[in-house]
Amino acid sequence: YVNSGTFTPQLIAYSNSPSCGDTTSLTVTVYPDFAFYHEILEEPCSQTVEFKSSSTLDGVLPTSYLISFGDGESSNAPNATHTYLNPGLYEVEITLNVDNGCTAIYTETIERNALADIFVPNAFTPNNDGENDVLFVRGDFEGMVFSIYDRWGEKMFETTKRDEGWDGTYNGVLVDPGVFVYHLKVQCTGVEDIFKKGNVTVIR
Repeated sequence: YVNSGTFTPQLIAYSNSPSCGDTTSLTVTVYPDFAFYHEILEEPCSQTVEFKSSSTLDGVLPTSYLISFGDGESSNAPNATHTYLNPGLYEVEITLNVDNGCTAIYTETIERNALADIFVPNAFTPNNDGENDVLFVRGDFEGMVFSIYDRWGEKMFETTKRDEGWDGTYNGVLVDPGVFVYHLKVQCTGVEDIFKKGNVTVIR
């Protein structure tokens, strides 16, 4: 059969001598090709994760889903939202069972960070030795404004790119060792902007 659906083939038996015949039929159901879809949507800065799953046999045959979130909690809904109470690594398992015997299992390890995990190291050593030469903001977030000031309030550095850090220079010249102040504003979906302020020491 080229397409899926329900069909009624017939078997016709006959004889010319003596002239007689009979017909019988049965119902045949052809299911679509089986495919299983899944998606895990992780929101930066949030402990809430959205899970989505479906298959080509949904609505054609009875199907059942089980999403194990990796923290001891689970859901039988194909689409579910779950909030993790603690940061950490979680092994998620999504299982689909179909009445015709088809089964699909998908696993993925996800990492959830706490808002407190957004941080700036309190010291770094920009001496070009290849270790700890650049000051980066660490954590899981969407956007940021990261600024560095000296003790007189003059801005030394500013960026909105999480992969761009301060190399300890101002106008291309290395600053003297000492204590500087950072201002950090982080944007996250579903929560208010987070503002942090602290000190960072330049060591050589």
